[in-house]
Amino acid sequence: FLESNKVNPYTIIDYQFQELEGVSKLLLEEINYVSNLKKVINQEKNPTIIESNDKVYFYVFDLKHLEGKRTHFASISEMLEEYFTNKLNEISQNNEQKRLYQFINKEISKLSQKLAKQEIELQEAKENLKLQEVANVLVANIHLVKPRQEEITVFNFYTNENITIKLRTDISPTENINYYFNKYKKAKRTITQLQETIQNTKADISYYETLKNQAELSNNNDLKEILMEVGIKKAPPRKPKIQLLSFIDRNNNTIWVGKNNIQNEYLTFSVANKNDYFFHVVGYPGSHVIFRGDLNDEAIKLAATIAATYSKAKATVTVHYTQVKWVKKVKGQKGSFVTYTHEKSTFAQPDLDYIKQNTNLHI
Repeated sequence: FLESNKVNPYTIIDYQFQELEGVSKLLLEEINYVSNLKKVINQEKNPTIIESNDKVYFYVFDLKHLEGKRTHFASISEMLEEYFTNKLNEISQNNEQKRLYQFINKEISKLSQKLAKQEIELQEAKENLKLQEVANVLVANIHLVKPRQEEITVFNFYTNENITIKLRTDISPTENINYYFNKYKKAKRTITQLQETIQNTKADISYYETLKNQAELSNNNDLKEILMEVGIKKAPPRKPKIQLLSFIDRNNNTIWVGKNNIQNEYLTFSVANKNDYFFHVVGYPGSHVIFRGDLNDEAIKLAATIAATYSKAKATVTVHYTQVKWVKKVKGQKGSFVTYTHEKSTFAQPDLDYIKQNTNLHI
């Protein structure tokens, strides 16, 4: 057999080694930190999970050289179950959230730059609308223009001041008139096109800002749906069942919450009945909330509080509510944006404690 050049830590008295048999790098760092080999390896077990600098460690006893939040367990099996059941999921979720945020921020940055250019182009096009006046002034003074003249200064009857009009020498005076009229007409067309394009760009930015808010509210399953929506993750061959967060209040009414675009669309347009009520915060990205049951003042307050809590709002906000039959999806727009009519308004603020006190949570 191959002879190891590592030293058995239980058989040595004095140690000045960088490598010990059966000792991991993590434990070696602990030994060097405590400066007492026997004290470290002979201590009683104290199964511990340590969350330090975005990393999670676990060991059969506490590792004093690591700083961070500690959770102690009665047995090694309980510690391992917690680590592999929950902590690994948290690590995976945090990594996927970071990956999603990087993607979203990159898209928002690109769209913001695109929007800035579009708004500059729009301003330039609006400036070119003035060329209609230039063309009309030139028409009134065309008899004064000589062939190959580079510019002409004439009275502008729109401003009651003189104006100097640049002329192209490679075309006739009459063609110069058409040149300015054509630039004016192009500006009008450009403005119409750019106004629509700018609205689309703003809608795309709003879509990605909404995704970011949804990611903050997501558990691991919700996050996977968002990752599939934007194409970071591939959808599984067999479409998984969509799970919705739901609450039952004291009067046995049901309130559902959609925490991402896939859930919002499924909830509002597949699960909800036309006579159910749709709740949504005004002016902030937020979840679709559907209420089914007896809608009295108490129920309105609860549903509105849930809508505020599962939104980007941090303080009191306006919440609209209307029956689902008055809610329509915005065609051609990414995400789960909707329009609605016949709405009423109330005020609510995020309050998870109030929700817990007045509901039973169901999934």
